[in-house]
Amino acid sequence: MTDITGSRKQDDTLTLICGAVGFERDQHGLTMTSDHVNRVQVPTRFSPEDIQRIQRDYELLAGMFRDHPGEMAQMLEAHARKDFEASRSMATALGYSEKYFEDEGGGIFWGVVAGFVACDIFTRCISSFFPPM
Repeated sequence: MTDITGSRKQDDTLTLICGAVGFERDQHGLTMTSDHVNRVQVPTRFSPEDIQRIQRDYELLAGMFRDHPGEMAQMLEAHARKDFEASRSMATALGYSEKYFEDEGGGIFWGVVAGFVACDIFTRCISSFFPPM
């Protein structure tokens, strides 16, 4: 689940909401379902260093998909199936982690935030639900 929500107040910023829903488990004969949601407040200003970090995130991601297309497809598919242990194991085997991104001048969270904001700017996939300010 991914959503970008905004407020009518001009000084408010967008909150990026990312998460996964529908994790089922049985407990005491009952089926329980849980959701996990993260909220990220989008900054009102992006410094030149932020932009460089975002650019580096995308360079690193592009290299991963270029150099290991099959492994990256398997990793994404495992994660989509909620097999997080397998997807993280694959990432570790390839040497990829948040620390890798940071050590290489990125920080994948910045790339994710920029990607979702850019997606909404280009497609109005979320903000089209809000009247113009």
